[in-house]
This record gives sequence, structure tokens and C-alpha cells, in this order.
Amino acid sequence: MEITQLEANSEPHVQAYRTIRLDALRINPESFAYDYDHEVEQGVELFRAQIQQAHVFGSFADERLIGMGKVVRDTLPKRTHIGTIGSIFVYPEFRGQRIGRKLCERLIRHAEDLGLKQLELIVTSTQDSAIALYKVLGFQECGTHPRAICVDGQFFDAVFMSKFLNS
Repeated sequence: MEITQLEANSEPHVQAYRTIRLDALRINPESFAYDYDHEVEQGVELFRAQIQQAHVFGSFADERLIGMGKVVRDTLPKRTHIGTIGSIFVYPEFRGQRIGRKLCERLIRHAEDLGLKQLELIVTSTQDSAIALYKVLGFQECGTHPRAICVDGQFFDAVFMSKFLNS
């Protein structure tokens, strides 16, 4: 397994990212604020732009993108020391192999390399294994947004977490 930063000028990266992103929205719709039906209609340029606007990393196995995650620096002048980790996803058949953990560790290292001082993330409250992983990696819960996500009439709470960095 190899973790690498995706490049917007790499057509294989953009296509692989589009595939995994759409699969993530379809497989775990409660974990994302974005909607599969909306993004599936978008052209490849949307996915290229997402890679350009964030630091997107992917976990590859035999040239297949099996996991993804990103870190984005806040652009508000008084918040440029903060980054947000998001879009963490690993295909179900690869879960339980520490791929999500390795992706998160890589994102944290990259955030430190960028000079960020703090990371934030939002996770659906039903994602017990993800919350446990984030806690092991040093994130602390700092709030809950009740009914933040609605999928087919079912509501899900969002848990806000943060971590101070050593950079």
C-alpha cells in the first residue's frame, strides 16, 4: 500500500479520485455533506478543482485508489493557522487494515509541514470507529451539531473535533 498526494494535472489521479469520491458519497452518504446525485452530474473538472483547492492524498493498492483524505488550510486571515481534515474514506473491503489510520497520520504530517498549528474535523456521530481513531491520534471532541446531516429523512449528528499540532 502506498500513500501519495494526488495531482490535478494527472489524468489517472483525477479519474481515480472521481471514482472513489462518488463511491464514498454512494456507500456512506451519512458521512458527507455533499450529495451523490449532485456530484455524479458534474464534469471531471469539478474533481480536478477539488484536488487543486486542497491537499488530497490517496492510498493505492495495486494502482487502485482504495482510500482518500484531504487537508485544507483555512483562508480567513485570522484562521490561516488552522486546517481542516475531511473526506476520509476507505472502501469497506479494505477497512480494518489500518489504511484510514495511515492516511490520517500522513495528513497530520502534511499539515505540520505546511506550518499549521491546529487541525479540525467533523465526523458523523454514528461513525464510532472513526471517532475512536481520531481520539487515538490526539483529536478531542469540542462540540456536537444535532441533526447536521439528513439522508432520506434520517438525521445524523455531527461531532466536531480538534487537535493542536507541534509545528
